[in-house]
Amino acid sequence: MTHPPPSNLNPDRDNAGRLLLNWVREGTPPQDQPGWQQASGLSREIIWTCCRHRSLLDGWIDHLSKSPPGKRIRPFLWMGLTQLFLLDGIPEHAAVHETMEAAKRLRVASGQQRFINAILRNAIRRKDGLLEWMEFQLPEIRYSHPPFCLERWEKVFGEDRTQNMLEWNQQRAHTYARLTTCGKKLVPTLPQELIPVKEAPGFFQLPRKLNPTDLPAFEEGAWYIQDPATRYAPALLDPQPEENILDACAAPGGKTSLLVDAMGGDTDSLWAVDPQPKRIQRLKENMERLQAPKVQVVCTSLSDLVKDHKEAFQGILLDVPCSNTGVLQRRPDAKWNLSPEMFDERATLQRSILEEALPLCAPQGRIVYSTCCIEPEETTDLIAGFLRDHPTWSKAEEHLILPGEQNSDGAYCCLLKMK
Repeated sequence: MTHPPPSNLNPDRDNAGRLLLNWVREGTPPQDQPGWQQASGLSREIIWTCCRHRSLLDGWIDHLSKSPPGKRIRPFLWMGLTQLFLLDGIPEHAAVHETMEAAKRLRVASGQQRFINAILRNAIRRKDGLLEWMEFQLPEIRYSHPPFCLERWEKVFGEDRTQNMLEWNQQRAHTYARLTTCGKKLVPTLPQELIPVKEAPGFFQLPRKLNPTDLPAFEEGAWYIQDPATRYAPALLDPQPEENILDACAAPGGKTSLLVDAMGGDTDSLWAVDPQPKRIQRLKENMERLQAPKVQVVCTSLSDLVKDHKEAFQGILLDVPCSNTGVLQRRPDAKWNLSPEMFDERATLQRSILEEALPLCAPQGRIVYSTCCIEPEETTDLIAGFLRDHPTWSKAEEHLILPGEQNSDGAYCCLLKMK
């Protein structure tokens, strides 16, 4: 159960403390909790930095403690150490004072408050030594990743590429905006502070302090907020205006927006479906903002769509649910849910989605299978198994982009064609 905030909250540390506390106790990701929408920029940055560097923070805590602290107070220790060591511009006295005030308002017991205060003040005294201690720790602590991930990535991708991924994942994520086809008509002059992404024309990196909704003509559909890695799968599908196209796992709409532009704007021959009502509502809102109300947005499963839809699709995009190992920079909480068994479990789900899509594909049609995961079980191995079982299909093109390699998140996509 999510705990309601006490009154008179500090909007920064209190919200961060509450969301982290709920994450530790209940496993609900911070961004999926009700208080996330009200969280300030500083609150979110504290939260994501704690998630991103959790093993390192725990290492410092255990190094400073005579006995391991409990779950109730560990989030406040993360917050304090994050402000002292990992974020710039926060004075030491403010980091300690505001963290302690948040612990008080969130009803941490007085004895535990004294423990938090002692650890943080000890950390200030020993700051240089703690930073030096970090340099000699194992990579899974220094880079805060599950050990089994490092072992398998080194085996599959090699040490150098794994090291590059670790360094990329530990960087603070940037926000990117794509200028839509609608936007090219609405925005005559681009804001000077935007940084073009040279690897991805039409994408721009936003300055840290710019709220995306403040971009010119944002509410009229000029921009869509998405990572450059989202462009690979729609480009591989290469939808044409006269074709019937299905975006089968569409919400919240990033890849759908790229399909809309590729098909020449608002079109009723593009179907965007998703089985989750809350996500489909967000997809509808995004299509309306992008001035694409003709897109067929439907809340349904693929199995039900097979029963109800009479006309086949020339192209199908399957951006399937996955373990998210390609987007750990942007979703640092996700790495703490990973397990060796998860990849096979996700692959079973993904294969079932691919199988369900086959009856919807027109003769000589094509399917793009896409994930934001880099694991073989969910990408190359899955496709190889599918092709062995379906000799009437062939692999036309395949791309695996590791995190950071194209100055973007990681991604996998494969173009399958019916023979």
